[in-house]
Amino acid sequence: MKKIAALLLALTMMISIVACGGNSDDNTTENSITTEGNVTTGDNATTGDNATTGDNATTGTEDVVTPDYTSSLEILEKVWATYSEEEAFSVCGGDAENTVMNGPGKYNLTADNAWNLNFPTSQIEKIDDAASLVHMMNANTFTCGTYHFKNEADIEAGINAIKETILSAQWICGFPEKLVVITAPGNYAIAVYGNAELIQTFQGKVLSTIDGTEVVVDTVIG
Repeated sequence: MKKIAALLLALTMMISIVACGGNSDDNTTENSITTEGNVTTGDNATTGDNATTGDNATTGTEDVVTPDYTSSLEILEKVWATYSEEEAFSVCGGDAENTVMNGPGKYNLTADNAWNLNFPTSQIEKIDDAASLVHMMNANTFTCGTYHFKNEADIEAGINAIKETILSAQWICGFPEKLVVITAPGNYAIAVYGNAELIQTFQGKVLSTIDGTEVVVDTVIG
Protein backbone atom coordinates (compact mmCIF):
# COMPACT_ATOMS: atom_id res chain seq x y z
CA MET A 1 0.00 0.00 0.00
CA LYS A 2 2.82 2.38 0.87
CA LYS A 3 4.51 1.58 -2.44
CA ILE A 4 1.33 2.39 -4.33
CA ALA A 5 0.97 5.69 -2.42
CA ALA A 6 4.62 6.60 -3.12
CA LEU A 7 4.17 5.75 -6.80
CA LEU A 8 1.07 7.95 -7.02
CA LEU A 9 2.91 10.80 -5.28
CA ALA A 10 5.86 10.54 -7.66
CA LEU A 11 3.51 10.46 -10.67
CA THR A 12 1.72 13.57 -9.39
CA MET A 13 5.03 15.46 -8.98
CA MET A 14 6.12 14.53 -12.50
CA ILE A 15 2.83 15.81 -13.93
CA SER A 16 3.30 19.11 -12.00
CA ILE A 17 6.85 19.56 -13.34
CA VAL A 18 5.73 18.92 -16.92
CA ALA A 19 2.88 21.39 -16.48
CA CYS A 20 5.26 24.13 -15.12
CA GLY A 21 7.65 23.52 -18.00
CA GLY A 22 4.78 23.98 -20.44
CA ASN A 23 3.76 27.26 -18.79
CA SER A 24 7.35 28.45 -18.93
CA ASP A 25 7.50 27.80 -22.68
CA ASP A 26 4.20 29.61 -23.21
CA ASN A 27 5.42 32.63 -21.24
CA THR A 28 8.63 32.68 -23.22
CA THR A 29 6.67 32.75 -26.47
CA GLU A 30 4.35 35.49 -25.23
CA ASN A 31 7.24 37.57 -23.98
CA SER A 32 9.05 37.16 -27.26
CA ILE A 33 6.06 38.50 -29.18
CA THR A 34 5.71 41.42 -26.80
CA THR A 35 9.37 42.29 -27.15
CA GLU A 36 9.20 42.13 -30.94
CA GLY A 37 6.44 44.74 -30.79
CA ASN A 38 8.91 47.21 -29.23
CA VAL A 39 12.02 46.47 -31.25
CA THR A 40 14.33 49.49 -31.73
CA THR A 41 16.55 49.60 -34.78
CA GLY A 42 19.15 52.10 -36.05
CA ASP A 43 20.04 55.06 -33.83
CA ASN A 44 16.61 56.00 -32.54
CA ALA A 45 14.25 54.39 -35.05
CA THR A 46 11.29 52.55 -33.52
CA THR A 47 9.35 49.80 -35.28
CA GLY A 48 6.41 47.60 -34.36
CA ASP A 49 3.55 48.74 -32.12
CA ASN A 50 5.39 51.84 -30.85
CA ALA A 51 6.57 53.16 -34.24
CA THR A 52 6.07 56.91 -34.72
CA THR A 53 4.10 57.78 -37.82
CA GLY A 54 1.68 60.41 -39.09
CA ASP A 55 1.73 64.00 -37.86
CA ASN A 56 4.63 63.52 -35.44
CA ALA A 57 6.97 61.84 -37.92
CA THR A 58 10.16 63.74 -38.68
CA THR A 59 10.97 64.00 -42.39
CA GLY A 60 14.07 66.24 -42.25
CA THR A 61 12.68 68.74 -44.75
CA GLU A 62 13.21 72.50 -44.32
CA ASP A 63 10.76 75.32 -44.89
CA VAL A 64 11.18 77.00 -48.25
CA VAL A 65 10.88 80.79 -48.27
CA THR A 66 8.97 82.22 -51.24
CA PRO A 67 10.34 85.70 -52.07
CA ASP A 68 7.85 88.58 -52.08
CA TYR A 69 10.05 90.56 -54.47
CA THR A 70 11.04 90.12 -58.10
CA SER A 71 14.17 92.25 -58.47
CA SER A 72 17.26 93.58 -56.74
CA LEU A 73 15.68 97.03 -56.70
CA GLU A 74 12.60 95.78 -54.84
CA ILE A 75 14.81 94.34 -52.10
CA LEU A 76 16.58 97.66 -51.53
CA GLU A 77 13.32 99.61 -51.71
CA LYS A 78 11.79 97.40 -49.02
CA VAL A 79 14.79 97.85 -46.75
CA TRP A 80 15.18 101.60 -47.30
CA ALA A 81 11.45 102.11 -46.59
CA THR A 82 12.04 100.93 -43.00
CA TYR A 83 14.42 103.81 -42.23
CA SER A 84 13.03 106.56 -40.03
CA GLU A 85 13.88 110.23 -40.62
CA GLU A 86 16.45 110.05 -37.83
CA GLU A 87 18.12 106.93 -39.29
CA ALA A 88 18.14 107.96 -42.95
CA PHE A 89 21.05 109.77 -44.59
CA SER A 90 21.59 111.41 -47.98
CA VAL A 91 21.66 108.69 -50.64
CA CYS A 92 21.24 108.13 -54.34
CA GLY A 93 20.87 104.98 -56.39
CA GLY A 94 21.11 103.55 -59.87
CA ASP A 95 23.49 104.12 -62.77
CA ALA A 96 23.76 107.22 -65.00
CA GLU A 97 20.60 106.32 -66.91
CA ASN A 98 18.57 105.28 -63.86
CA THR A 99 19.62 107.78 -61.22
CA VAL A 100 17.32 108.06 -58.21
CA MET A 101 17.74 110.70 -55.52
CA ASN A 102 17.05 109.80 -51.89
CA GLY A 103 16.56 106.12 -52.61
CA PRO A 104 17.86 103.00 -54.36
CA GLY A 105 17.92 102.68 -58.15
CA LYS A 106 18.33 100.04 -60.84
CA TYR A 107 21.96 99.54 -61.84
CA ASN A 108 22.89 98.12 -65.26
CA LEU A 109 26.25 96.49 -64.62
CA THR A 110 28.89 96.75 -67.33
CA ALA A 111 32.66 96.41 -67.42
CA ASP A 112 32.86 100.21 -67.58
CA ASN A 113 30.82 101.04 -64.48
CA ALA A 114 31.42 98.04 -62.21
CA TRP A 115 34.20 99.91 -60.43
CA ASN A 116 31.62 102.32 -58.94
CA LEU A 117 30.36 99.48 -56.75
CA ASN A 118 33.69 97.64 -56.55
CA PHE A 119 31.99 94.74 -58.31
CA PRO A 120 34.33 92.16 -59.93
CA THR A 121 34.12 92.33 -63.73
CA SER A 122 34.70 88.55 -63.87
CA GLN A 123 31.22 88.03 -62.43
CA ILE A 124 29.22 90.41 -64.65
CA GLU A 125 28.08 87.69 -67.06
CA LYS A 126 26.70 85.70 -64.13
CA ILE A 127 24.42 88.58 -63.08
CA ASP A 128 21.22 89.59 -64.85
CA ASP A 129 19.91 92.23 -62.44
CA ALA A 130 21.37 94.73 -59.98
CA ALA A 131 20.50 97.79 -57.90
CA SER A 132 22.50 100.22 -55.78
CA LEU A 133 22.19 102.54 -52.80
CA VAL A 134 25.12 104.88 -52.18
CA HIS A 135 25.90 107.68 -49.71
CA MET A 136 25.56 110.88 -51.70
CA MET A 137 28.49 112.69 -50.07
CA ASN A 138 31.01 109.85 -49.85
CA ALA A 139 30.66 106.40 -51.41
CA ASN A 140 33.21 104.95 -49.01
CA THR A 141 30.91 105.86 -46.11
CA PHE A 142 28.14 103.65 -47.48
CA THR A 143 27.86 101.71 -50.73
CA CYS A 144 25.42 98.88 -51.27
CA GLY A 145 24.89 96.71 -54.31
CA THR A 146 22.23 94.01 -54.65
CA TYR A 147 22.74 91.39 -57.34
CA HIS A 148 20.74 88.55 -58.85
CA PHE A 149 22.74 85.54 -60.00
CA LYS A 150 21.38 83.63 -62.99
CA ASN A 151 22.40 80.30 -61.48
CA GLU A 152 22.49 79.24 -57.84
CA ALA A 153 25.75 77.38 -58.48
CA ASP A 154 27.52 80.70 -59.17
CA ILE A 155 26.57 82.44 -55.93
CA GLU A 156 29.38 81.19 -53.69
CA ALA A 157 32.14 81.96 -56.19
CA GLY A 158 30.51 85.30 -56.95
CA ILE A 159 30.40 86.32 -53.29
CA ASN A 160 34.04 85.32 -52.82
CA ALA A 161 34.99 87.46 -55.83
CA ILE A 162 33.02 90.43 -54.46
CA LYS A 163 34.75 90.05 -51.10
CA GLU A 164 38.23 89.86 -52.64
CA THR A 165 37.59 92.86 -54.89
CA ILE A 166 36.39 95.10 -52.07
CA LEU A 167 39.05 94.04 -49.57
CA SER A 168 41.83 94.64 -52.11
CA ALA A 169 40.51 98.01 -53.37
CA GLN A 170 42.63 101.16 -53.18
CA TRP A 171 40.64 103.75 -51.25
CA ILE A 172 41.03 107.47 -51.95
CA CYS A 173 38.31 109.49 -50.20
CA GLY A 174 37.98 108.04 -46.73
CA PHE A 175 38.42 104.46 -45.64
CA PRO A 176 35.45 102.06 -45.25
CA GLU A 177 35.48 100.16 -41.99
CA LYS A 178 33.36 97.11 -42.60
CA LEU A 179 32.09 94.75 -45.30
CA VAL A 180 28.96 92.63 -45.03
CA VAL A 181 27.47 90.29 -47.63
CA ILE A 182 23.98 88.88 -47.16
CA THR A 183 22.22 86.26 -49.26
CA ALA A 184 18.47 86.40 -49.94
CA PRO A 185 16.12 83.74 -51.34
CA GLY A 186 15.94 83.68 -55.13
CA ASN A 187 19.72 83.74 -55.85
CA TYR A 188 20.27 87.28 -54.54
CA ALA A 189 23.34 88.69 -52.81
CA ILE A 190 23.52 92.02 -50.99
CA ALA A 191 27.00 93.50 -50.56
CA VAL A 192 27.46 96.62 -48.45
CA TYR A 193 30.58 98.37 -47.14
CA GLY A 194 31.39 101.60 -45.32
CA ASN A 195 30.98 103.08 -41.87
CA ALA A 196 30.60 100.29 -39.30
CA GLU A 197 27.61 101.86 -37.55
CA LEU A 198 25.72 102.49 -40.80
CA ILE A 199 26.47 98.95 -41.98
CA GLN A 200 25.28 97.46 -38.69
CA THR A 201 21.97 99.32 -38.91
CA PHE A 202 21.48 98.32 -42.55
CA GLN A 203 22.29 94.68 -41.78
CA GLY A 204 19.70 94.56 -39.01
CA LYS A 205 17.04 96.04 -41.26
CA VAL A 206 17.74 93.56 -44.06
CA LEU A 207 17.50 90.59 -41.71
CA SER A 208 14.25 91.82 -40.17
CA THR A 209 12.65 92.93 -43.45
CA ILE A 210 13.56 90.20 -45.95
CA ASP A 211 12.65 86.65 -44.90
CA GLY A 212 15.27 83.95 -45.33
CA THR A 213 18.28 86.26 -45.48
CA GLU A 214 21.62 85.12 -44.08
CA VAL A 215 24.90 86.93 -43.37
CA VAL A 216 27.70 85.07 -45.15
CA VAL A 217 30.45 87.68 -44.90
CA ASP A 218 31.04 90.03 -41.98
CA THR A 219 34.55 91.41 -41.88
CA VAL A 220 36.61 94.46 -41.06
CA ILE A 221 38.24 96.23 -44.02
CA GLY A 222 41.91 97.04 -43.69
